Amino acid sequence: MKHEAFVNSLTPVKLVSKALSSIKDGKLVGSSIEALRTKWLYSVTAAATVVQLGGVTLCSTALSTHLSRSMIQAEAMCTLAEIAWACPNLGFQTVTEGCLDLVVSGMSAHTEDETVQLHGLSYLRALSYDPASCKKLSKGPVLLCAVDAIRNNHEKSSVCVEAR
Repeated sequence: MKHEAFVNSLTPVKLVSKALSSIKDGKLVGSSIEALRTKWLYSVTAAATVVQLGGVTLCSTALSTHLSRSMIQAEAMCTLAEIAWACPNLGFQTVTEGCLDLVVSGMSAHTEDETVQLHGLSYLRALSYDPASCKKLSKGPVLLCAVDAIRNNHEKSSVCVEAR
């Protein structure tokens, strides 16, 4: 709760800066990414601002630094998905910054975690609305990751619905 109150008091610039400077603090990073998504991703303009302020860098750094922590993976994937849903062109920017490969790595590390799989698939699905991103989605590891998500979670309806 201490981290939540702290991050909720920050502007997006300070939020991203503080989280990046404290990237090893998983609780702070997770709370920061969640706050960034829930407080600041409410329109295309807001999504563009979050990207410009380093929100994608925060998510990619969190994904690579905290691969073993499923909740941080899920928060970062959900935030990346929201950015891509807000504006497909911004989604492609996340791909060019390496987030697609990091999401695939996170999904592969947490194959039976419903939340990670759900948000990872949501990110992949959001990217499918951008032609440039679609070219990247058709690569082997990405397709295999999506198939594995369904195979490993076939009894979890939320994952199967997102994978449609």
